[in-house]
Amino acid sequence: MIKAFTLIEVLIAILIISIGILGAFSLMTFSISTYEETSQKIIEINLARQGIEQIRNLRDNNWRSGIEWNNGIQDKTSNIELNNKNFNREITTTAIMQENELIGFFIQSKVNNTIIKTKLYNWHVQGN
Repeated sequence: MIKAFTLIEVLIAILIISIGILGAFSLMTFSISTYEETSQKIIEINLARQGIEQIRNLRDNNWRSGIEWNNGIQDKTSNIELNNKNFNREITTTAIMQENELIGFFIQSKVNNTIIKTKLYNWHVQGN
């Protein structure tokens, strides 16, 4: 007696293999898109941190130069091209006043949809 696969068995086997390949392909596509989104988010976070660090650096350089600590601290918008992608960074500063004296700033650095917020104070004490 000759045993052979019937047409239905072959079609079922092809269907099962196709479902497996389709599942692997979907997983691979999802992994690639997640990687790209994560890479984009990491770049946005680091650019936002860099914006805040630039403001801190400006404050520190003002102290070292002996000029008013808040000289030049202002809102800033910049476009940054990195890896053939454009990023828009907006740095906003809001004064923190206490008894009519400027004591610091609320700083917000926004890159695309990523926002980092911090406070910046004049904590440097001038020597007598």
